[in-house]
Amino acid sequence: MSGRRALTIVLATVATIVAVLALLLIPVSIALGRYANVLGEALVLVVCVGYVTRVMRADRRRRREAEAELPPERRPERRVPRRPITFQMRETLFAFLVWFVQWVKSRTSEFAVTNKRVIIKVGLIRRDTLELLLNKVESIGVDQTVTGRIVGYGSIVVVGTGGTRETFRNIARPLDFRKQVQARALA
Repeated sequence: MSGRRALTIVLATVATIVAVLALLLIPVSIALGRYANVLGEALVLVVCVGYVTRVMRADRRRRREAEAELPPERRPERRVPRRPITFQMRETLFAFLVWFVQWVKSRTSEFAVTNKRVIIKVGLIRRDTLELLLNKVESIGVDQTVTGRIVGYGSIVVVGTGGTRETFRNIARPLDFRKQVQARALA
C-alpha cells in the first residue's frame, strides 16, 4: 500500500468520525437553542460527507479500471451487493426516536424558583413534580459528565430537610438552576 493511499484512508476515516460527531451534536444544539452551532455542525457534516463520497468514488473508479486491464479469466466476479440501507435506516430511525423522546422531555420540563418555592415539573405523559419551600431546601447537587459539561446538560439532585432526595436527569444548564436557587435563598 502506498503512502498516499494510507493517508487517504486515514483522512477518510477521520472525516467519517467527524461527520458522525457533527450529526450527533446537531439535535443537542437544537434542543439547547444554539442555532449558530447547528449551522456550523451542518456545514462540517456536509463537507465531511462530500469528502468521503469523493474518495470512495475515486477508489471505485480506480479499482474498476485496474480490473478492466486484467484478462477476462482473472477478473474478479461481481458480488451481489448487500442491502446496507435497511440496516442504516433502522439505526437512524432508532437514534432519531431516542433523540425525539429526550427532546420532548426537555420541552415539557418546567423549572421555577420563586421567592418562596422551588418548583420542578418533568414529563409529558408521566409527570414528576416537586414543590419545596425555599427554606426547606437543604442542598442542590449537580452531576455532569464530560459531555454534559461541553454541551451544557446534567443531572440535579434536590435534597429537602427531611432527607428526601429527588433526582432529575438530563437537565439543560443545571448550574444556572442551582445559582438561581442559591440567589433566592440568600435574598
